Amino acid sequence: MSDQAVPVQQLSPSLYRVEDVCNVYLIKRGERAIVIDSGTGLVAEGLERLGVKQVDWVLHTHFHRDQCDGTAALARRGAKVAAPKGEVGYFADAEGFWRGRGIFDNYDTYNDFFAPTRSVAVDRPLGDYETFAWQGLGLTIVPAPGHTKGGIALVGEIDGRKVGFSGDVIHHSARPWTLFDLEWSYGQQTGLAALSHTLATLGGMGLDRLLPSHGEPIDRPTAACASLNQRLSDYYQWLSLYRYVSYPWYPALPADNRLQPLTPHLWANTTSVANSYTLLASDGSALFLDYGFPSPSHFAGNFRFAEHSLEELRRVAGLKRVDVVLPSHYHDDHVCGLQYLCERHGAKLWVFENQADILAQPHAYKIPCLWERPMEPSLVFGEGETFTWRGTTFLATKTPGHTEYHTALRFELDGRRIAYVGDTLARSLNGPRFGGPVYQNRFKAGDLAESVTKIRDFEPEFILTGHFGVQRVDAAFFDEALKRARSLEGIVNGLVAVPAEAGFALDPNWATLYPYQATAAAGESIPLEVRIVNHRERPTVARADLRLPADWTAEAEVGSADIAPGATGALRFRVTAPPYAKPGARHAISADVTLGERRFGPVAEGIVRVVGV
Repeated sequence: MSDQAVPVQQLSPSLYRVEDVCNVYLIKRGERAIVIDSGTGLVAEGLERLGVKQVDWVLHTHFHRDQCDGTAALARRGAKVAAPKGEVGYFADAEGFWRGRGIFDNYDTYNDFFAPTRSVAVDRPLGDYETFAWQGLGLTIVPAPGHTKGGIALVGEIDGRKVGFSGDVIHHSARPWTLFDLEWSYGQQTGLAALSHTLATLGGMGLDRLLPSHGEPIDRPTAACASLNQRLSDYYQWLSLYRYVSYPWYPALPADNRLQPLTPHLWANTTSVANSYTLLASDGSALFLDYGFPSPSHFAGNFRFAEHSLEELRRVAGLKRVDVVLPSHYHDDHVCGLQYLCERHGAKLWVFENQADILAQPHAYKIPCLWERPMEPSLVFGEGETFTWRGTTFLATKTPGHTEYHTALRFELDGRRIAYVGDTLARSLNGPRFGGPVYQNRFKAGDLAESVTKIRDFEPEFILTGHFGVQRVDAAFFDEALKRARSLEGIVNGLVAVPAEAGFALDPNWATLYPYQATAAAGESIPLEVRIVNHRERPTVARADLRLPADWTAEAEVGSADIAPGATGALRFRVTAPPYAKPGARHAISADVTLGERRFGPVAEGIVRVVGV
C-alpha cells in the first residue's frame, strides 16, 4: 500500500488514527512519535506523510494478535516496546507459550489462543497506575480487564482534552467488541464482571473522548460506558437465572449408589460424569448413551477413565454384551468410556455426522473438552435420519446451544416417549435451564431456541439429561424454555457491535487451521487448510496469507476461495519444514484473513510439531 493510500485521520493537532485491522493511534512531537498498538504495521507506511522520522515507543493495550502483529517490524526500525505488565509473557516468550498451551481435555476457555506466534522483546512493562512519560506527555496506566485479563487503558491529556485509549473495552456502538473474550473459564463469563468494573471506572474519569481499538472515537464516554453496563447487566441476569454453569459435583458416592431402572429396558447411572443410560434388549445386548468418567474426582483430577457400572448391569439387569455406544456430543466427559467399550468389549460407535471427524481426528480441532485418543465410527447418521437397534427406532436431530456438535434422539421404549438431550437442556427448581452459551463450543444467538423447538416437537414424556438425570417434562416446560431461549437471543443480538456480522463476535473459531495440531518430519511437506466460516449474509471472497516460522516454506503462501453465506470454505496449502528442523519442536503458524473488503489480520492459527523420521 502506498503512503498516500494509508487511511489516516487527524483527531487533534498531535493525535492521529490509522485504520488498520485495529485502530492504531499515533501521538506526534516534532519528527518523533509514539503509537498505541500496532495492528499489522500499516502505520509505518504513513510516517513520511505525517512528517515522522522515528517512532520511539509502541504501547500495547492488550496482547491479541490483531493489536500487535506489526510491532516486531516497528522494533526493527528502532521503536521500543511496552506491554501490560500482566501480559508481558505473551510478547516476550511466544514460543514458550505455544510449547505449553494445552489443547486436549481443555476447560480453560480463555482466549489466549489469539496470542502472538513469535516473540518480541518488551522494553518496559506497564504496571497499573504507573505513568508513562514521553516528551512532556504523561499517560496513566489504568487497569482495564474484561476483554483480556491483563488489559489496560492509557489516559492522559492531549491537545487540551482528556483522552482514554481503551483497547477493546468498548466499541463505539456501546457494545463489547466480542462476547467470547469474556469467557475466561469454561461456561463462565468471568470477564463480564471485570468488564463491568472497567466500564464504571472509565465512565467515571471525566474523559472527553474514548479511543477504542475497533470502531469510531467515542465523544460521550460516560454515557457509552453506562449504556454498555446496562446491557451487560441484562445478560448477567439471564446467565445467573437460566444457565447451569456447574454440575452437581457432590452426588452420592459411586459405591453407595445403584443403577436406576427407568423402564424394564432402560437404566440410568447418575453418579457417573456424564450421566450414562443403557438400553438393554431381552437377549442381554446393550446400547449405551454416553459413558464417561465414573465420578467427578476422576474427571476433575487428571481425566482418568475407569470402568464402572458394567458389573452391576450384569448382576441386576442381565447385561451380556455391549453392542453399540452413542454420544450426545464429543466432550471428553461423555465419550472417554465409549472408547473403552469399543476397544475392550467390541462395541460399535454410532455418531451424529458433525461429530464423526472430531472423534476420529481430535488433533485436527481446537475446541474445548477434546478426548485425545481417536475413535472411528462404524455408523454415521445425519439430520432427520432414523436408525434402528433391536427393534427400537431413533430419530436424530442437531441441537446446538451447549455446543455446535450436539445431537438429540427421540425414541419410544416400553410405551414411553423419550428424548435423549445431553447437555442442551435440563429442568431445575426454577424451571428450564440451559447448557449454554459456551462460546468456545461454537454458539449462535438462536441456537437454544432452535434446539428447544426441535426437542419439543419430539413430544417427549421424559428427557435424559447429561448431568441432571431423567426428568419428566410437559408442554408448559417447553413453553417456558422457549420463552427463556428467545429472551437470550434478543439479549445477545443487542450486545453485538456489528449486527450484520454477529457471528464474528460470537465464534472464536470462525477461522482456524486444519488440522489444528499437525506433525511434520524435517524436510517434509504436509497439507494444511485454512478453514473459514462466512458469517455474512452474502457470498464473500476469502483470502488467507500464511505466516510461517523462519525458513519454513509453502508452495503458495496466499490462497483464496468463494464462500457462500453461512458456509465454511477451505483454502488449501502445502507447507514444508526446513531439513534441519529439530524433532520435538512445536511451531505456531498463523494466517492473515481477509473477507471481501475487510481484512481481519492474523486471526487463524495452528500448531505443527516436528517429529523424528
